[in-house]
Amino acid sequence: MRREWARSLGQFSLDQLESIFTRLKGKLSEGDGAYRFPDIALILGLVNDPVKQRSHRVFPKGLPEPDWKISQRQAAGKIASKTCVAVMNGTACFVEDKPIGEG
Repeated sequence: MRREWARSLGQFSLDQLESIFTRLKGKLSEGDGAYRFPDIALILGLVNDPVKQRSHRVFPKGLPEPDWKISQRQAAGKIASKTCVAVMNGTACFVEDKPIGEG
């Protein structure tokens, strides 16, 4: 049986095989009788299962954001909000808005 399915199994990455076996465990725990060993063709079809794609993965959080990055982001936000208020009040003057020749 290994020789019969070796070429098909070799086409999948380790992540895809892990996905297949995770989905197989789920199907077996639900009592789905169609997914009994050795129906390998049906089991390998689980790689394209439309119910769960790679978006179901939950990735661990990265490193915490450094303090300097937080303060930089907050400062940029304050400048942007002040600019927005000035634009809404009509008191903002941008370099692009000035007529040519004015200082």
